[in-house]
Amino acid sequence: MAEIRPQVIVALDSLYLRRQALELGAQVAMRQRRPLTVLVIENPALFHAAELPFVQEIDRLCGFLRPFDLPRLEALFQHRIAQIHRWLIEIETRLALPGGLEIRRGHYLETALAAAQEGDFLVFGTYREWQTIRRAPVWVWYEDSPSAEQALALGRELAREEGCRLRLAGPASLPIGEFVPTDSEGFLNLLERQGCTAVVCPKTSPLAKELPTRARCPVILV
Repeated sequence: MAEIRPQVIVALDSLYLRRQALELGAQVAMRQRRPLTVLVIENPALFHAAELPFVQEIDRLCGFLRPFDLPRLEALFQHRIAQIHRWLIEIETRLALPGGLEIRRGHYLETALAAAQEGDFLVFGTYREWQTIRRAPVWVWYEDSPSAEQALALGRELAREEGCRLRLAGPASLPIGEFVPTDSEGFLNLLERQGCTAVVCPKTSPLAKELPTRARCPVILV
């Protein structure tokens, strides 16, 4: 059985490309001296819909209806893949960090979480609307798990390099940083109301399945 090489994976939804997530993943890869892989996830439901003769789409510029078919969908995805290639070339030139690209089809969250088992770090380029605020805090979800210290260490490094505050939340208070004792639902509600630079969470935490769809910023699982 081939050994899995530790890597940083940036998971992008093919319809919602997030350069911010890719840049964050590149920073983590540089800091941890890991290879960078961009995982582009295509929703198979879109391909199924494009095969149906009665499906149409509305042109957002002119408001006209037009056919939604496979050639048009494939051309859209090829354009987006070309965009990611350009980003990777720019990152390699600027940071001397080569990056790979992989394409999979499946439900975004399930496919990305499965990929989390293949790398040391997974950065979600989530499909929610992000709220970007300059020097917003880096949040770390800290709980009693082997990955908690690793998440905390990465959060500290990010906060230091980004010049922003480090804030921690978890089910029990800790005498470090700015700690907010709260349960998981309270933390998710907090993140929905504010912008963050990033949220770092152990990938073994049950919260890992909720954060990518509710946090309004990049999510890193370690």
